[in-house]
Amino acid sequence: MNPMLECLTADCKENIAAGLVDIVQKLCSEKDLKSEKPIPAGCVEILRAEAGNLLAQVSSKDDTTIAVRAFVNALPMAEARIRPLLGKMCECIFPLNWGSIKAEDLKLVDLAKGSDEFNKINATVQSTMSGTNIVSIQRIQNVPLWRTYMVEKSNIETKTMGKPNEQQLFYGSGALDPNPISRDGFDMRLRGNAGLEFFLSAKDASAVASSFNGSHQIFYAKVLVGESGPLDSNKKLPAFKDEQKSKDRYDSVYNGSNMYTVYRNSQAYPSHMISY
Repeated sequence: MNPMLECLTADCKENIAAGLVDIVQKLCSEKDLKSEKPIPAGCVEILRAEAGNLLAQVSSKDDTTIAVRAFVNALPMAEARIRPLLGKMCECIFPLNWGSIKAEDLKLVDLAKGSDEFNKINATVQSTMSGTNIVSIQRIQNVPLWRTYMVEKSNIETKTMGKPNEQQLFYGSGALDPNPISRDGFDMRLRGNAGLEFFLSAKDASAVASSFNGSHQIFYAKVLVGESGPLDSNKKLPAFKDEQKSKDRYDSVYNGSNMYTVYRNSQAYPSHMISY
């Protein structure tokens, strides 16, 4: 254990860990994370170690009061340092509805009709496709893809001052077999497009739905749209935010009505495949 933590009482150590956990909870951008999705013990240990490193930097005295005050003052530094850790920690902050993560890198879970998760997604589909018969909804639990997505989320949060603008959008894979998307994720190269197009409504995505095994498929996806802007003049990337001052581009392009386009595969995670 870091020497700086040795001088602290047990209560102080727990308070430090709790403070860092709270930061991570906010960075995860899950509204219900604090009340319903506690950070597992493994993450708390990582955070406690990080707290020790921070305390060692900001205070060289063994006085508990000074050390704790220094830690409070170091919270902005803590936030900056913890963001890169999210990629390493994401294996212990998978969505709670995934249950325990074992050896499987990929698991497809058929949602029970009538379950809360099924009903919520079905209601979203029905809002623009009334009367559609949902054959099945599969939750996609893909460990490598989730880790990649979480790293991307952390990067966009850093760039946008904690505002990744994560949205649940719909995607149609057109003539492509949808099943590889569950394994490999979205890949703009396969569609021959410069970007990945996601729709606000299921109805719009259904226009480019795939058709396999006697039914149609669309995806319900988590998408990091970040800060949206216009297309660049080359029509292949988002425009620069301010070409005179920096080379930082917008994170996505919004068409003003029904569609966002992102230009990195890692900006989207296929959370569910819907067959109808």
